[in-house]
Amino acid sequence: MRFLFGLLVIVAVVYAAYTGILAAGTYFEVSQIIDDAVLDLKPGMIDANRQAMGSRGDPALKLREAVLAKTTKASLPITEDDVVVTETSDQRLQVKVTWAQPVNLYQDKIAFALPLSVTRSFGPERFGP
Repeated sequence: MRFLFGLLVIVAVVYAAYTGILAAGTYFEVSQIIDDAVLDLKPGMIDANRQAMGSRGDPALKLREAVLAKTTKASLPITEDDVVVTETSDQRLQVKVTWAQPVNLYQDKIAFALPLSVTRSFGPERFGP
């Protein structure tokens, strides 16, 4: 009985470590996707888009679409509602991505999910003059 209890504890610890590594990997992957999406915006694009009329030229919208495209391509559990890009009063773009990392699946349904969030802020110095 003692052996069985010890084995169950070992399995639980290994599963918790596996889940933690998976969540950390997803967190760092989303962080890298956000950074890559910002780098994909060409220098000066933010200022040029601010001068353009309409929401299609909005840099926050373009950045949001780029982040969504990259997370979809990476098959991450992130939906359109999980990505928020806002422009602050000091001309900085703030990107916030929140999602739930599935931890425990039961019959292809999520029984428990770990909530994760990444927030980044980028200023004009990142996008160039």
